[in-house]
Order: sequence, then C-alpha cells, then structure tokens
Amino acid sequence: MPLSIAERRDLFLRLEQQGWQWRGSQLFAPHRTLWLSAFRPWAGDLTSFRDRMLWRLRRVGARRALRASPERDDRALEDTISLVEALTVLLCSAVEARSCAVECGPLMPPETGPLRPLETGPVPIR
Repeated sequence: MPLSIAERRDLFLRLEQQGWQWRGSQLFAPHRTLWLSAFRPWAGDLTSFRDRMLWRLRRVGARRALRASPERDDRALEDTISLVEALTVLLCSAVEARSCAVECGPLMPPETGPLRPLETGPVPIR
C-alpha cells in the first residue's frame, strides 16, 4: 500500500529537518544524490521503502570499498543514511518502544563502515 498523506507529511518534515530542500515538487537530499517526488515518494509502504534504502546502503558501501577515491559514494551514503533514519523513526513511532529494535533493526549495516569528512561540494544533478 502506498504511503498515506500523513506518512508523506511526516517523512517530508523529518527530511527537511535533516537539511533536505525542495526544488519545485521534488525534495532533494543535502548532497543531491537522492530526491523524492512530493506526490509519490515511494510506491510501497514505509517498511518496504526502508528495506530498499538499507539495500542501497549496502550496495553503495560495497562500491565505496572498491574505489580509490570514494567521495561521491560518501555523499550518497550520507544522503541515504538520513533517509533511512527518517524512515526508521516513522516506523518506530508506530510500534511500542520495547519492540522497536526488533521491528526496525539497525540503522546502518556494519559492512558500510564509518564515513570520512567531505572535502568536495555537492554532486551535480543528472
């Protein structure tokens, strides 16, 4: 089932608080490696959205480990982490606090490792 109006509103509010910015009807992550449509940010529910973004974290983390200069991947990781964190907060607000860790799981898969400080500007939108 697609995100409800209330879920979209709450998600957008949390992302705006994390530095995401609107450009027309698109909400862009701080490093512009991700963007969401105001009308349909995801076709499924919050859980499937979070699961897909966790998969993205693993994929970008694995790719980052293979590069000599992983700055672009660092930006993609930071943007994706902010989205996963927002989705996790929304999911966890729907379950009891004592079962949140079981329902929501870890924010960051261990294989992605820590991020290094950024030294370059935002990635151009393509």
